[in-house]
Amino acid sequence: MKKSFLLLALLLPFSLSLSADECDDLWQPVRVVEKKWKSCRLSDVRLNDGSYFKQMQDMHHSYLLSLDPERLLNNVMRAGGISTTAENYGGWQHNNGNGFGNYMSGCSMMYAATGDETLRDRVAWMIDIIERCQREENLGGWFHFSRTKGFYNSLMAARGDGCTPVNNGEDFYTNSDMAGMVFYQLHRIYYGIRDAYLYAHIDKALDVFLKCMEWACTWTAGIASDASLQMALETEHGGMAELFMDAYALSGDEKFLKAGERWTHTLNFRDRLCRGDSPLTSRHANVYDPKFMGLVRGYELSGDERNSLAARTVWDYIVDWHILPMGGHGRWERYGQPGRMLDQLANTSTETCCTNNMLRFSKAMFSLYGDTRYMDFYERALYNHILASKDPNNNTVGGGFCYFQSLLPGMYRQYMDDSSFYCCWETALENHSKYGEAIYFSNGSDLLVNLFIPSTLSCADNGLRLTMAGNYPTEQTVTLTLDAVGRFAGKLLFRVPQWMDGNIVVARNGSPVAGNVSQGLLSVDGPWSDGDQLVLTLPLALRSEPTEEPDVASIFYGPLLLSPNLGASSGEYTSNPWLQSTAVAPSDFPHIDGSMANPSQWLTRRQQSQIVFRGGGYNFLPFYKASHHKTSIFLRFTSDDVVENLRHYIADRIKPSGDAGHDGSGTSQTGTIYNRNYLQVEAGQSISYTMQLSPDADAPHYVMLQHDGWHTDMVGNYSVYVDDVLIGESGPCERMQQFTFPRLFYKIPATLTHGKSTIRLTLKHNDRPMRYFDIALVTQRYIDEMCPEVLWQKRSWGDTNDNENANANDDEGRNSSPWGGQVELLPPLGGYRGLSLIRLEAEDAQPHGDNRTFDGTSSGGAYVAKLKTYLQYNTLYIPAESNYQLTLCYRATSSSQFRIVVNGETQVVSLQATSGQWETLQVTIHLQEGFNTLSLSPIDTVNTTDIDYVELQRAGDDTAIDGVNTRTNQPTAHLTVHSLGASRGVQCNVSGCERGILRLYDETGTECSRLYYPEQDTFTMSQLPQGIYVVSLTSCTGQLLTSCKFSRR
Repeated sequence: MKKSFLLLALLLPFSLSLSADECDDLWQPVRVVEKKWKSCRLSDVRLNDGSYFKQMQDMHHSYLLSLDPERLLNNVMRAGGISTTAENYGGWQHNNGNGFGNYMSGCSMMYAATGDETLRDRVAWMIDIIERCQREENLGGWFHFSRTKGFYNSLMAARGDGCTPVNNGEDFYTNSDMAGMVFYQLHRIYYGIRDAYLYAHIDKALDVFLKCMEWACTWTAGIASDASLQMALETEHGGMAELFMDAYALSGDEKFLKAGERWTHTLNFRDRLCRGDSPLTSRHANVYDPKFMGLVRGYELSGDERNSLAARTVWDYIVDWHILPMGGHGRWERYGQPGRMLDQLANTSTETCCTNNMLRFSKAMFSLYGDTRYMDFYERALYNHILASKDPNNNTVGGGFCYFQSLLPGMYRQYMDDSSFYCCWETALENHSKYGEAIYFSNGSDLLVNLFIPSTLSCADNGLRLTMAGNYPTEQTVTLTLDAVGRFAGKLLFRVPQWMDGNIVVARNGSPVAGNVSQGLLSVDGPWSDGDQLVLTLPLALRSEPTEEPDVASIFYGPLLLSPNLGASSGEYTSNPWLQSTAVAPSDFPHIDGSMANPSQWLTRRQQSQIVFRGGGYNFLPFYKASHHKTSIFLRFTSDDVVENLRHYIADRIKPSGDAGHDGSGTSQTGTIYNRNYLQVEAGQSISYTMQLSPDADAPHYVMLQHDGWHTDMVGNYSVYVDDVLIGESGPCERMQQFTFPRLFYKIPATLTHGKSTIRLTLKHNDRPMRYFDIALVTQRYIDEMCPEVLWQKRSWGDTNDNENANANDDEGRNSSPWGGQVELLPPLGGYRGLSLIRLEAEDAQPHGDNRTFDGTSSGGAYVAKLKTYLQYNTLYIPAESNYQLTLCYRATSSSQFRIVVNGETQVVSLQATSGQWETLQVTIHLQEGFNTLSLSPIDTVNTTDIDYVELQRAGDDTAIDGVNTRTNQPTAHLTVHSLGASRGVQCNVSGCERGILRLYDETGTECSRLYYPEQDTFTMSQLPQGIYVVSLTSCTGQLLTSCKFSRR
C-alpha cells in the first residue's frame, strides 16, 4: 500500500509549492483542509554570503560535522549488541539520551540547506544501525535506545491504571504507565527518523519510521480506556499526536489517524481552549508546546474544527498574553500569569525548546490560515531569540547553545558546556540548520517573500530562479532579481509587518510601481521577464513596546529588540543551566530620561554599517548580539512627562530592597530570592509607610501587595490599615498559584482619601511571617486600563455597549418568514455567555497544587479538588456590586456542611450525598465592586466532597454584566438571525468577524448547538421546542463579540 501511494505521489504534477519530501506539506492521499500557503522546499533555498544568518549557519554546519554520530548512537548500539568503543557524550546523552534523533533532524535539514553529502551519509549510516537493531531485536518496531530494557518492559506492562498526574508543574514525573517521560524521548527519536526521509531523502528511514509508529499503535491499543490515555497525556510526552498524523499522511493507513486522535489531549487542553479557558498558567511550558502541532495536523487531516479552534485560541493566548519582547515565553520552564510579563524575568527565562515549538506552530498556522500575524511573530522569535541562543564566538564548547535566556536587568547569557547535552542542545541542532525554511512561500501560482534574508531560490519544478540581496535590517533596501522566470506567471507578494510604520516603496527596473496592500501583504503583478529587478525600500524606525507598567517599555528598531550594553559579562559556561546564577541582579531596569513614546528623540545611530545606537548613557545593540555582555530587555523611563503620567496609574511604591523614604517604621528585613528583592515581616510585627496619593482628585485607590505564589512558609496572614482604619485582611496566602508572584488588591474607601494628598499604610502581621515583593498604591485607572489580572478576566465579557447590533428585519422587529410559527427578534444581549458570568475551575483555586485528583468525568478540566481544608479564589474582579448566584458543581459520598466566605462574610450551606454523580448547588452571595475573595471550607472533620467548578451569575438576571472590549484588533462584530422556515432552521448573518464560534442557548443557559463560522452558519432547530433562544458570537480566543436573542413561537 505504501509503495503505491509513493508511486502516485511521483506522478502528481509539480508546482512552485513544496512537494512530498519536506514536512511543511507531507504528501498524503486524503488531505481534508488545504493550506493557503506552502513554504518552498528548504533544499530549493540557499543562504547567500555576507549575512549574519549565513555566518551562523556556516558555524553550525561545522559544529554538526565535529560531532561523532557513533558516540550519539552509543546506547542504541550497545543495547542492540553492536560492538562499539565510542564513549557517550555527557548530560542526558550518557545513559539513555535521545539527542541522536535531533542530530538526524539537524543534519538532514542542513543537508537540504547546503547539499553537503557528508551529512547525508552520516544520517544514512545512523538509519542503517537503527534499522538493524529494530529488525534484530524484533519487538514490533521498538528498538532500545538505553543500555537497559527497563523502559520497554515498563511500557509493555502498562494498562492505563499507573498514572497519577498532579497539577503541580512537575507533571512529567508522575506517570509509571509512560515510564516517566519516555514518550517525550521517543517523539524526538521518531521525529529525527522521519526527517531523515523528508529532508535527506533516505527511503529506508520511512520504513523504520512507520515500523516505530506501528509499535506505538500497538502500545496505544493496549490502553483500552480513552479516559486512562487522557490521564497519561497529562504527563510529558512530546508531540506524539503529530507523529501519528504524519504516519497517516505518509502511509494512508487510517489506524495511525485513529491513534493520533486518541493521543490528542482533550480533557484538560483542547476542551478548555475550545470554550475560551486557558490551561496554561503555572504549567510546564514544553509539556504543552509540542502538542500544538498535533492540533494543526489533526485539523488538516480530519477537518475536526475543535482542533482548529483550540490551535487558534492557544496561539492567541500565548502571543498576546505570554510572549516577551524577544519572542520567548516562560520562567523556570513554566507559564506565568497572563499579561504579567515582568514577572517572567529570571536567569531561567524563555527555554529555547519552547520557541522552537512556537516557530513550527506559527509557520504551520500561517500555511493554514494565511494570517500574517503568525509570520510577524515568527520573525520576532527568529531574530531575537533563536539567533540569540548560539554563541557566535565559540563553536566548540557544547555548540555554544543557550538553554535559558538570563533576562533580569544586568544579567547575561550562560552557554552550555561540553557536559550539557540537554533538551535545548538537542533542538538547537535543528534551529540553526533551517534558517531558510520560511523565507519563501507559494500558493500554487504566486510567490510570497516572507523574510528578507539574502538568499537564492531555485525551483526545479517550474524553472523559477531568483536572488534576494541586501543587508536588511541594517539597511532599508532589499533587491529581488528574477534570474530566470521559467514558467512562473503569478504575482510577487511581500509580507508587510504590523510594526512597519509607513509604506514599502517599490521600484521595478528603476521605475516606481504601485503595489496593492491587503491583509498584511504587498502584491506586485507580472508579467515577468528574465533579469527583472525589484528594489524595495522598507521603512525602519525606532519604536517602543509597552508593558503592564506605565513607565517600563522595550525598544525596537524594525524587527530587532535593542538592549543596552551594561558591561562585560564573565563569559562563563555552565553544566547545569537550572542553577540560579550567583550574580545578584540590579534592583531595577536601566533608567532613561527620555521620551518613551518616541525613542528617536534620544537615540542616535552611530554608524550605518552596523546597528548601534547611542542614548541615555548607553550603547544599544540588537539583543541577539549581546553575546558576552550584561544587558536588559526593558527600560524604566524617568522623564518628567512619564513620571507625571505614572502617578495617574501607580501613585506611589515602596522598594522591597529597602526604602529610606516614606517615613517607614516597624520591624522588617530585606533579602533576595530568585534574584528578586523582598521585604520580610515576621509574625506579630508590623510595618508602616506614608504614601502619596494620585494627583487626580478623589481618584479611587487600591493597596497592591505582591507575594510568592508557591511556598508554604512566609505566607501571611496580615491585616491592612489605612490611617489606622482596617480595610482588609489577607487570610492564608500559601500556594496561591505555583511559579508565579500573585498580587492582592485592597480597595481604600473614598472617605479615607477624600481631600488628602497622603495616607499612612500599615500592615499588621498575625501568626505568620510574610514576604513582599512589591508594595504600591494603584488607581482605578490602572485597574481598568493596565492591570493584567483584570484585563484577563475582561477578555470574556465582550462589548456590551454596542447598541448597533439590533436586528432589523421589518418595522416590527419580526421576521416575516414562517418558522413553525413566528420568530420574534428581541434586543441583543450584553455580555451573554451562556447565561453565566464567570467560571472558576477548582484546580485553579488556592492552595494551588494540593488535594488535586485527575477525574475524566468532570465537566471542567481534567482535575477536581478535594475539599479537605479550604479552596480560595483571589483577585476576583467585579465591576458592579450586586447579588450573584453561585453555582457549585460537586460530588459527595455523604451529606456534609461547609462554609462559603465572601470578603469575610460567612454563610453555612449543606451538601447532600450524590451517589457518585456530579450535582449542582445554587446559593446567593453578595459581591462588591472591585476585587473579591471567595473561599469554601468544610465544617465536618471528615469530608468526602469533590469540587469541579464554581460559576457566578448576577442574581435575577438572564444576562451577564456589562464589560468592555480589551486587547482586540477586530472591528465590532454584527450578528443577525434569519428564519429559513421550520424545516431548515435559522441562518446567522455575521459581519466584522472573519472567524468565530456561534453558540445557540435556550433560556436556561443550556448550550443546544454550536457552529464554527464561516464554515457553518445555519442552526437546524426543527427538534427544539418553542421558547426564547440566544445566539452568541465569540472570537476564537473565547472573547464575546455580540449576541442575538429571539423567540420561537
